[in-house]
Amino acid sequence: MLALFLSTSASAADLDAFLDAATVNDPDIAAAAARYDRARAGVGVARSALLPSVSASAGYQRNFPPVEITLPGTDTTVNITPEDQILGQVRVNVPLLVPSAIAGTQAAAAQKRAEESAAELATEGALLSVVQSYWTVLSASRVERAAEEGLQAAATNLELARARAALDAASTLDVRRAEADEARARQTKIAAEAQRRDAERRLRTLTGLDDTPDAESRPRALPEGDLQALALDRNAEVRAAREALGAARLQGSQIAWTYAPTVAASATMNVTNATGFSGKPVTGNAGVTATWMLLDGGARESRWAQARAGIRESEARLEGLERSVSDRVAAAEDQVSANTASLEAARIGRDATAEALRLAEERFRLGDLDANQLTQARRDAFDAEVQAARAEAGLAIAVEQLRLLVGARLIDAG
Repeated sequence: MLALFLSTSASAADLDAFLDAATVNDPDIAAAAARYDRARAGVGVARSALLPSVSASAGYQRNFPPVEITLPGTDTTVNITPEDQILGQVRVNVPLLVPSAIAGTQAAAAQKRAEESAAELATEGALLSVVQSYWTVLSASRVERAAEEGLQAAATNLELARARAALDAASTLDVRRAEADEARARQTKIAAEAQRRDAERRLRTLTGLDDTPDAESRPRALPEGDLQALALDRNAEVRAAREALGAARLQGSQIAWTYAPTVAASATMNVTNATGFSGKPVTGNAGVTATWMLLDGGARESRWAQARAGIRESEARLEGLERSVSDRVAAAEDQVSANTASLEAARIGRDATAEALRLAEERFRLGDLDANQLTQARRDAFDAEVQAARAEAGLAIAVEQLRLLVGARLIDAG
């Protein structure tokens, strides 16, 4: 592999270093993590319906006129409403049987698992952008290097053509061809520089790193085993759809359980200076209540119909997604195979054109080859180098896309 142009202020880093940095700096990954945290907090919200609750209140009330009575036949004065009345209450509620809340908690837990898989999918999708930018930088850098060498050769050839033309050993047409070849090489170098800078900028944006991709990077290996089976078992998108189906079923169960009664125990303690007939500043009560919702205007029936429709939708989505993933895995396997073959062919072509260029240069020095033939040999060598660079990058990206489909974490080099 040709050496890359490395910035004097940047060091070379492998792919894992960029992926690790992206997990910290990429906004899409941060947003995915936040959605998972929100779903995780939703489990606590749902579970709270099954846990005891305690509420307290306190207040002051000014009464006028104050009311006091003396019980007939006694000297006992009962303070009904004092002028300055203090009110305080503590209430404890303990759910004993809330079937719908149990199902709701289970549904929230399933939704959390679905969001976890969705967050993993979003993370891997963002990391795939890092992989693509990483290999684009490597490919563009190799093209830029080849273009620089081609430009130097074209400039040398132009000088030689002009010198030979001055000696009447070359025609004006030869000089014009050399000038056109030098301009073409310059344009190619400018385009390669622009592509490299753009890819480096995207890589910095995604990762926050100023490092340069390691020129010795090689495409990673695919997981072993039946990739179709691995995808259906481990693909984050499929797992998220399965968890979403489970959550939909549990949400339907939650609605069904609203037809069952709920049972709760409660206790209340009141503190006031309006002692009333009891003569005690502290009073209280405790009890158990069973509650049935008998009629609610058909809201439960409508929600149950919505839940059943949602379950059918989730089932259909999962079935379609499993089919789609199977097709995408097969297509990705074909793409990897095709890119592997393309890379092998490109390397053979690169080696062959490099040898042809070496022979052409040798024959040109001996006067057995004209400048146009040498120029064509250089173009062929440059085009072969570009094809090899792009083929290697294409294979690396295709492999990572297939790894993502079968559930292999991009952040894991193993």
